[in-house]
Amino acid sequence: MMSACDCVQLGETPLHFACKFGFIDVINVLVGHPATDKQLRNIHGLLAKEVCYFTFLLYRILTTTSDFTLTFDECNVSWA
Repeated sequence: MMSACDCVQLGETPLHFACKFGFIDVINVLVGHPATDKQLRNIHGLLAKEVCYFTFLLYRILTTTSDFTLTFDECNVSWA
């Protein structure tokens, strides 16, 4: 198990890390927490929302051959 400090040392926030590995329940808890800054960018300059999008897009590409479209809504996360 990684701590928040481990994530930051890797250039990611815990929210970025959860998005990268598709931990939807953790993502929902983090985005719902008032102390979570959803506007922080990781070492690659990406918002957590963008990491989530690309993670699920990659999953879609690897699991289907016909439809490569994906919306943020499909991540099942309320980013507001």
